[in-house]
Amino acid sequence: MSTHSDIVRTKRHLNERADKLLRMLALEATGRVKKRTAVDTGRARNNWNVSVGRPDWNTTTATDKSVSADRFRHVLADAKFGDSIYITNGLPYIGKLEFGGYPAGPKITAGYPTQAPGGMVRVVAAELKPLAAQIAARIRSGIGG
Repeated sequence: MSTHSDIVRTKRHLNERADKLLRMLALEATGRVKKRTAVDTGRARNNWNVSVGRPDWNTTTATDKSVSADRFRHVLADAKFGDSIYITNGLPYIGKLEFGGYPAGPKITAGYPTQAPGGMVRVVAAELKPLAAQIAARIRSGIGG
């Protein structure tokens, strides 16, 4: 028979695992979206933001083309299961990168940059369910960071 303290301890453990799943999934999804973003100058890739509770539409003129997740890790450090996580990009042309609409050209196929045919966010969104299952398995096995 379980005691009250066993139930409390189990609930805390499950909540910690759920929080870790949310943070790991959000970090992985943000990194994948950023990595899939077509690069010309690097500005679009560098303007992805992740936030908790409300969208972050801030932009930067920086053109770093890397896919470092360090700043995302910091933002997600205190995220809890049930929090709303937003992956946003405030650049005015990000919609064309996601949904197409560019005129034909050497780096354009069917309105999309050849580096991201089909967009970024929609492709990653379709990967979320199996990705969540993979991350949950890693957490269960003690591998999750």
